[in-house]
Parts: sequence; structure tokens; C-alpha cells
Amino acid sequence: MKKQKSAYSALFRITKLLLAVVIVMIVYVGALTAYDFGYRIFAEKPVTQAPGQEVVVTIEEGMGTGAVAEMLEAQGVIRDALVFKIQNKLSHYSSGFRAGTYTLNTSMENDDIMAVLSGEISQE
Repeated sequence: MKKQKSAYSALFRITKLLLAVVIVMIVYVGALTAYDFGYRIFAEKPVTQAPGQEVVVTIEEGMGTGAVAEMLEAQGVIRDALVFKIQNKLSHYSSGFRAGTYTLNTSMENDDIMAVLSGEISQE
């Protein structure tokens, strides 16, 4: 009876230890992912290096930031639509983008793209 009780006790301790290791790993991976995402919000790099590739995009009247971000990601102008949306919320461009057709470059930083789409930087 004592051997069986000792075996259950040892099994219980091993299970607790394994559970603790799994929890620590989940927290570790979650922290790394959160740090990487937060870092990208403030330091997202352009899709390509200069000279890049020019892409013509059209912003329709009434398009929200989310729709614009999804379109830019689909056309390869930005890396991540969610990062772009959060950057836009944190910037002074959050009032919206102007409708129109724009020529963007894949080597532009997200801040420059927002400046062009908001009309702060004119395209000539």
C-alpha cells in the first residue's frame, strides 16, 4: 500500500512540475510575441529597401483606416495591416485619409505613407 501511495505521490509531483514548465513556456512565448509586436509598432521597417517598387492605390470616399490598411497590405505596400492601424491611431494622421489616387513606394515607411494619404505630403 505504501509503495502505491509513493508512486501516486511521485506521479503527482512530476505532473505538477510538467504543468509548471508548460505554464512558464506559454508565458515566455506570449511575452516574446507581445514584445515583438510592440516593437514593430514603433520601429516597423519598409517592405523593401530603396529604390523599391511603385504601386498605385485608390482611396475611395468613406474608406476607413482598416479597409485602407487591408488594401495596402494586399498590394504589398505595408507588411502588416494591424500594425499600420495601430500606428495610425497613435499618430496625428488618425483623422482619416483623403479620397484619391496615390503612387506609393514599397520602400516608404508607414509614417510617410500616412502623410501622403492624408494630404500632408503632396504628390507632384
